[in-house]
Amino acid sequence: MTLSNAPGSNETVYTRMGRLLDLKIASEADAVRLVRNGLSSRAFLRIEGRLGLDADSVAPPSTRRRRIATKARLSRDESERVMRLARVYGEAVELFGDEKAALEWLKTPADYLQDDAPVTPLKLAESDLGARLIESHIRRTAYGFV
Repeated sequence: MTLSNAPGSNETVYTRMGRLLDLKIASEADAVRLVRNGLSSRAFLRIEGRLGLDADSVAPPSTRRRRIATKARLSRDESERVMRLARVYGEAVELFGDEKAALEWLKTPADYLQDDAPVTPLKLAESDLGARLIESHIRRTAYGFV
């Protein structure tokens, strides 16, 4: 999927996800296989540090600390949450054509849920439905429908 018209940009959402997690991801199939096998705690630490995630956005703090200390693989559910956040990040970078601008947008609260308090795209992307809402917003913005 290519949303951005950035000159010379031949990266995909998947290569951006892979760079963020320090993994080889070239397709959705690669992402599925990685989630099925469980991501490493190192991948979690990379995305946590880069995106400035809340400690409990992927797993409860006690579970997170134990997995990191023992270098255990994340569960399938935890791996899926990490991959989902990486995908939203990759799509945001593609939209903005700039990582700094994408990160700023991902961390800026807005009124995505009518009658609720403003929330950041990253916080919404912690759930599957929230990520779908944010990805839909990214696509509508990319094609001028916002």
